[in-house]
Amino acid sequence: MVGVMESNLKNKQWMNGLDFLELFTIAQSFPGVLAINTAVIVGWRLRGFWGATAGFFGVIIPPVIIISFLSLFYESITESEYAQAFLLGIYGAMVGIVASLIYKIIKSKRWNIFTLLASLMGTVLLSIWAELALPIFIVLVSLVYMGTKKWMP
Repeated sequence: MVGVMESNLKNKQWMNGLDFLELFTIAQSFPGVLAINTAVIVGWRLRGFWGATAGFFGVIIPPVIIISFLSLFYESITESEYAQAFLLGIYGAMVGIVASLIYKIIKSKRWNIFTLLASLMGTVLLSIWAELALPIFIVLVSLVYMGTKKWMP
């Protein structure tokens, strides 16, 4: 959904890709569903309170309607091998969409060896000590900030 938001905003020339990626990065820092956070922040940037409200309901209403409709057929859908194959296909598509967004974020930034090593170190540390996520995150963000200030013009 976030990829669709980005392409629509760029096609309608309401926002360029770098502005969207900046807002997307901010949205990731808030708890909750990323698509909702992104829609609310982008709506706020474009049209203030009413834009944020429209963004929220624009992301919420379609899934609620679809899920409400599908819940009527829950029993028959769960037994269907077509439905299972469809869900597996959606999972693969979501992995591709997330990978595409990560690639765009990395491509838009000026990475150096320090930020790359800090990112890799963070991935390894978080996979080993997930319960220490907040302290690891704070230390790594601080290191990357200090490293980019020292080694980048």
